[in-house]
Amino acid sequence: MTGTTDLSSTVTLVVVPRERYSSTAATLRALVDTTPDSVSIVVVRGGMPARVEAEAEAIAGDRLQLVGPARHLAPNVARRIGLRSVATRFVVLLDNDVLPRPGWLEPLVHAAVEHDAWVVRPLVLQTDRHGTTVHDAGGDCHVRVEADGRRSLQESHRHLGDPLEAVDHLETEPVELFEFHTALFDRARLEDLGGPDGRMLAQGEHLDLALRIHDAGGSVWLEPASVVGYPIPERLRPSDLSFFLGRWSPSWVRSSRRHFNDVHHLDDADRCFTWGYPEVHRTYAWLPIGRAAHRITGRAAPARVAKGFDVVIGARLADAVLHLDPRWRRGGRGGRGGRGGRG
Repeated sequence: MTGTTDLSSTVTLVVVPRERYSSTAATLRALVDTTPDSVSIVVVRGGMPARVEAEAEAIAGDRLQLVGPARHLAPNVARRIGLRSVATRFVVLLDNDVLPRPGWLEPLVHAAVEHDAWVVRPLVLQTDRHGTTVHDAGGDCHVRVEADGRRSLQESHRHLGDPLEAVDHLETEPVELFEFHTALFDRARLEDLGGPDGRMLAQGEHLDLALRIHDAGGSVWLEPASVVGYPIPERLRPSDLSFFLGRWSPSWVRSSRRHFNDVHHLDDADRCFTWGYPEVHRTYAWLPIGRAAHRITGRAAPARVAKGFDVVIGARLADAVLHLDPRWRRGGRGGRGGRGGRG
């Protein structure tokens, strides 16, 4: 445990459910092992099972503050709720499925102070059955105005899927893009912007906030000395399915895209890299069906079967859970008022 630097009056960690609850314990263990004891950890509970909540309390002890209603929440709504419990200059918003590596926190704080940054994001690595590669190291995120006045979103993710050697040369530098896996924010500036938009339910949350930060004259910095791991969820527990499917449901995806385009004055026909993500990612829920088909036929590729199932049936099931599971009451949204509601 680091424990040599008292950051308690400087930074607070806020952990929110991203798409499942079973990953929460591993994330909290990593946070406890890699950050000073004095740094507070706020966890937005959402619809986490009682056993996961008990695990969280056992792991984080007195450092832990559990907040928010006991129901499924859209991630941005959860972030808004978590931010209410923060009074420090900086806040780190983390998804509950990341594994921060030793020494990750102090470089983020140092870079924020040194560069007067609004956001500092780490290097994010992804792990699956094939090994560890780069998930996100910054990239492009801006609106381009064409000669005819049409506005289009320009988005790219630098080094996505590249081997680790590809990022050995990276230095602390300004970038346009961050992702919500882990990011440190200047809290007052984030609040001045209105915080994360609670109407961005399923996707585009990071793009929206990055664009608003740039429009306000703020900066986003990459600090590669800070490294966070993201294990891709190739197997889901049955207890996670309702949250996972509702969070990536087609109706939420469509609603988020419409709202994003309205806010940033983009054509509904505009497409970017992120827009195709939910359909691909949702198929992880159906991989058991794909694996069963492969065992029976000996030929069917599990991923292809899962994708086909999603197109025919799965997408409808994802929308259905929003109405059938009582943990989705109020649709994961916040209350009335403001850019994102009160949460």
